[in-house]
Amino acid sequence: MGIVDAVIARIRPDDADAVDLRLVQLKAGSGGLTATEISRLKHAVAMLTTDWLLAAFDGETLHLVPETSRKGTHRRG
Repeated sequence: MGIVDAVIARIRPDDADAVDLRLVQLKAGSGGLTATEISRLKHAVAMLTTDWLLAAFDGETLHLVPETSRKGTHRRG
């Protein structure tokens, strides 16, 4: 099973054109965070891909540019 349970995104308060992302693992009960889980979360961040997408609605159709079949090419890490 994957390590990431949720993604938190926010527009940075000091730069409206920048976004902060956080990959989250939810913990409940008495289960603690293990070194293996920390390592997997760090690896998930290193494997994160980013790209841009423009969505334009013309009243009938939602157009996505570039096409959504294109994979992201930018990598953080």
